[in-house]
Amino acid sequence: MADDFMGQMPPLHLAAMHSRPNMIRFLLSRGAALHATNSDGQPAEQKAAPSRFFPVPSDAYILLRDVRLAGGWQRYVKAPRKSLLVLRELCARGRAAPPSTRSTALLAALFDSAPLPKPIFWHVLGYWRSSCDFDPSVVLKANGRLYETTLPARSP
Repeated sequence: MADDFMGQMPPLHLAAMHSRPNMIRFLLSRGAALHATNSDGQPAEQKAAPSRFFPVPSDAYILLRDVRLAGGWQRYVKAPRKSLLVLRELCARGRAAPPSTRSTALLAALFDSAPLPKPIFWHVLGYWRSSCDFDPSVVLKANGRLYETTLPARSP
């Protein structure tokens, strides 16, 4: 197989093959091509796909699939914010209920009785971190190499 030697395999494929979702997030956030193929013509998603030996989908496979289905990294990252924008519009029209008061203080403020104008609402959501966002604290750069840290994941 042509890509058995690590020097010939794209970094995204290596991260997918070794089931490293944080590294995949890092690479995609820095512009790695989701649909790039290795020397055998396989995309990174296929490297992480379940097999007869490992039938359960890995986190890496699920991440790559979700990014592909969203239409790319930027759309994947913006999806939770767009969902809140849609929910806000539905609440304003009386077709949905705002999140309960048990939600975070930010969400409660965004759906308050005096709603923020749409551009300000979108700007505020720019500071909100969801589970789709890349967290730079999980990747460490040392001696010109990237390492995935074992720090616990931040809650969104």
